[in-house]
Parts: sequence; C-alpha cells; structure tokens
Amino acid sequence: MFNRVAGMRDSWGKHTNLNRNPMLASAAAIATTAKLLSPIISDIYKGAKSAGAKGFLAWDSSTFPKKLARRLRTLEEVRTIWTPDKDVSLLTFYYASRMEIDGLTATPHRLADVGPRQLVIEGIVGQGKSVLLRYLAIQEVLSNDARTLPIFLELRRLTKTLRLSDAILQHLSSLDIVVDEKSLDYLYSSGKVSLLLDGFDELEEDLVKETTAAIDLLASKHPELQILVTSRPNHEIQKSAYFRRAQIAALRTSDYSSFMQKLGLEATKVAVIKEAIRRSPSKISGLITTPLMLTLVVMVYESEKEIPESLPEFFERLFRVVFSRHDRLKASFNRRQKSGLSERKLQSLFEAFCFMVMQNGFGRSLSYDEFQNSFEQALEYSGDTVCDAENFRYDLTKVACLMLEEGLDTTTFLHKSLMEYYSAAFIKHSMEEVASLFYISAREDFSPWREVLSFLKEIDPYRFSRDFLVPELEEADSKLKRLVERRDDEDLSDFLKDTFPNLVVTFAQDEESMDWRLVSLGPFGRTKSWPLRDFDTPVARALSEQFPSGMPRQQLLDIVFKYKLGTSDQKHFDIPPKVLALEFGSKELWRAVGTLSAQIERGLYEARKIIGDQQKRKLIFARRPVAQ
Repeated sequence: MFNRVAGMRDSWGKHTNLNRNPMLASAAAIATTAKLLSPIISDIYKGAKSAGAKGFLAWDSSTFPKKLARRLRTLEEVRTIWTPDKDVSLLTFYYASRMEIDGLTATPHRLADVGPRQLVIEGIVGQGKSVLLRYLAIQEVLSNDARTLPIFLELRRLTKTLRLSDAILQHLSSLDIVVDEKSLDYLYSSGKVSLLLDGFDELEEDLVKETTAAIDLLASKHPELQILVTSRPNHEIQKSAYFRRAQIAALRTSDYSSFMQKLGLEATKVAVIKEAIRRSPSKISGLITTPLMLTLVVMVYESEKEIPESLPEFFERLFRVVFSRHDRLKASFNRRQKSGLSERKLQSLFEAFCFMVMQNGFGRSLSYDEFQNSFEQALEYSGDTVCDAENFRYDLTKVACLMLEEGLDTTTFLHKSLMEYYSAAFIKHSMEEVASLFYISAREDFSPWREVLSFLKEIDPYRFSRDFLVPELEEADSKLKRLVERRDDEDLSDFLKDTFPNLVVTFAQDEESMDWRLVSLGPFGRTKSWPLRDFDTPVARALSEQFPSGMPRQQLLDIVFKYKLGTSDQKHFDIPPKVLALEFGSKELWRAVGTLSAQIERGLYEARKIIGDQQKRKLIFARRPVAQ
C-alpha cells in the first residue's frame, strides 16, 4: 500500500494555460501593452537581422506586437484559493513579496530588479513562488522600458518525451520564431529574453539530473541570458555554482493589514482579524508567515469568528468553511452538494482520496483515469460510504473548489499543500496498525512523503515520534557518534559516499585564462535518511569553503593524473570529494558532521520526551482510588 510518489507542484493558486481564453485584459489594455512592447520587439528584430538570424521575420509584421501582448498578458491570469471559481488578474490582489538576495532584503517589482544573472527563488509551501515569478514577468512587460521578454515554463509539465529543450522550442515557435540554431543562439545571447522556470521541486525524480545539466549548460554557454528558477528548499538547482539564491521572506505581522486589504477586506474587519490573530495560540499564529496561510486564516475566521487552537482543528474548520462559502457569499445562489454525503463522511473520503493520489504517484493534476482509480481505492478504504465518482468530483470542483477542472480530462488540486495535509489527516485518523505500517514504509524512502510527514509531526506527534522519528534518529545518531569518535578521513569519505553516492565537484576551464574554476557541486540526490534530509546544504557550504574556487591549469591536471580521473584534453573534470579532501584537508566537512551530530542528539531528546509524556498517561489506570 505504501510506495513512491512523484513530486508535485507548489504555487499559491492555479494558473491558467497560456492559450486559455477569454482574456481578462481588455482590448484597450492589449493595445497599450502592444505599444509598450514595440521598442523591445524592434530591438530584437533588428539585432537578429544584423546577426543574420532569419527566424524573426514574422516579428516585422504590424500586427505582431498585439499578438505578443495578448499572449504575454495571460501570465497575469490566475485562480487562487480566495477566488477559486474564476480567473482574476494577479495585479488586482498581489502583495509584493520581500526577497533576501545577496545578503540584502529588497522588494522586486520587475525582472530587471533582481539583476541580470541567474537566480534561484526559494520559498517554502505557500509563499507564492509561482505568482511572484508571474508578477515579475508581467510587470517587466508593462514597464515603460521593458528590457527583456519573459519565456515562462512550468517544469512540472516536463516528461521523458518532453525535455526542457523541447519545451523551450515549443514556446518559441508559439511566439512566431522559426527556430534554427543561429536564431536560438542569437536570442539567448542578446540579453533581451528571460527564461523563467517555475517549480523545479515538481520535476519527476528521473528528470532532475538531466534538467539540472540542461539549465547549467544554458547558464554557462549564455551568461547574458537571465534565468530565474523557483523551487522549494534543498533541491539540486540550489547547488549549481552558476546560480545565486534568493529566499522569499516570511510575512511579518506588519504585513497583515496591507495583505488583507489586497484581499478586499475593509479596514475595520482587518483590525478585528489582526486582533484575533494576536490573541490566538502560538501554534497557529506562529504559522502565519506565508500568503497561503494568512488567506486560509482569514477564510476560517470570516466563517467561524474565531481562530482554532490547533492545526488539526484549523484544517477541520477549513473543510467546513469551503463547503459553505457559496451560501455565504451568494445569498441568491445555492449550489447544492451532489454526493449526498455528510460533511464528516465527505471529508473522510477526501482524506482517503488525497492519500491514494499520493500513494499512486499521480501528482497534483489528475487525468480522468487517475481520478477514477484514486476515487475507487479511496472508497474501498472508507467503510460503508456510498458515493459516485462524478458526484464526488462535482462537490470538490463546483461546491468546495478544492479542485479545479482544466480542460476536458484533467482535475487539479487547488494547492499542493491541501492535498498533503489531508493525506496526513488520513494517517492521523487511521487505526494504530495502519499508521505504523505507513511510518515503517516511509522509513524506506521518506522523500515522496516529506511534507506529509512534516504535517504528521504536528498532528500525530506521538506515533510520528515512536514509529518514525526516533528509529530514524537513533540509527543516524549511532552512525555519526562512531564517525566523530574515530575521526578518520577514510571513514568520512565513505560516509559521504554512502549519503551522496554521485556527489562530485565539477571544475570547468575558463576560455580566457585557461585556469579551472569550480562550476557545480552535485548531484546530491535525495537521501533516504530523514535526519540527513537537509545535510546537503552544509556539505555544499563546507565543500565551497574548504576547496579552492579555482585552480591554475597545471595544478588541477596534476591532481587528475595523480588519481587517474581523466585526460588533459577534457573540458571539465568531476572530482570526488575524497580526492579534494586528501589534497586540501577536511576541516570544514568535519565541522558540518559535528553540527549535524549535535542537532540529531537534541532532536532525539525532544522526540523521546514526546513519547515519554504520552506513555505516562498509562499510569492513570494503575492508580488506586483514594480511600475515604
């Protein structure tokens, strides 16, 4: 029952297909946008003509600016959990995110604001990475001096038959570019386009390595090409030496008023909700650091007039709220449920459905057959519940709007974290044996369930600690203590090899100086050990600090020949960390291991305390009544 699941998409809301109509932008807005785009279209066309690139002939047409404007304005069309049943312009509600870039905090408002170099935009669940990327793109287009044209791609759509290069070529063809090698090389090198790659963390695992290599190749071959990639933390793209990293900053309490006003709330209601948040338990108020979470809090408070005290209760209330929203918002319109199930039974079925979707590895967007299969399996695990798949789909897409219909054959979860939470709730509400089977199975490879396990840590802390966390921590603690006590570099190399089997440090030759420079670290891959899940970041930092970022040509070749790593005519070399440790020492790596060991020991103490506190309750039944 428990196996792998493919990665899924993360964004604040569902984004419409670029070819979707009708347009939200009016004819006047399209005309204005076309006028704003005309200078950069002219620059690209003239530059291509001078360079002998013939793929842009259609761009000389007088009607082309309007055509491109109509296409690019679709970037602003989104559907959010606040407005789940219609597309809206993100420009009407978007609250500009602060980002931490190169040690500085800034609020970018267009692509030009983040600089010309390659950048990974990193954010946790619900921080609005996708909406931010679209916002920067559309604002660049609408500026009076647009410097680049955005090429926006969702990486979740890549498959074994649709690689990154194929997706880019398809997109360019749709922009009336006759793609040939010369035209493509000109476009990438012109500095006039930006490649926006959304959702790196949603790539299927077997596409990660080649997609990372393809992105790195573009970055190295075309340094003038601005490339922005969004991702959750701790993925391969963050390890690339070609990319800077920017973190989306958490929402502050001082952001709440402006954010809620963007949602259309009146000042008096904003003040009431802010006060309710201030008085709410820290377990909830401490989580209100993302646009998604604050939006959900507002939805629950508007219906319940209070903020629940715990995360499980909060999501329980949320489920009730989304099924009553239409009645509250549209008094003259009553969209009745078709499933015929009580709210409690419908929620239980939805929990089982979410879990089976993840269990099957179907991802966030489901085909008709995938929806049907997951529903039938969920029904099997939902006791005496009787329901029809189409009626269930109707309630989810038309009444609760927790899922959306895209086209004729696809149903998509409104937000990935909803699927992840209710999958966790399925385990939380399962009998002891089922929960234990899940936790034991997750120990074999936790990565498909990473966010689900994070929710379970909060909502099922005893069983999570007993059946999953403590065994994981004890195994890692024992291994690390032996490693630290022996402090043998050979043991350290073996540990790194076991943890990151394919990890290498890649050096490439600078064409001008002929010296070698460090260009990438990785691939780290996905470790199967929960305590080591974030260890790649300190290891990457240690490798960067311990080893030189560049070496003279002969120095590197001496190392290559000494350890038989290649020949002198190669353009790049992949050096194992073990070799570099032998040559340059391993002090920083040992520091990273020591820090990890201390963290695991502390985590083990806390997890055992959770278990001990619960087991003390058994003593209640050993107590004898006090004699009167």
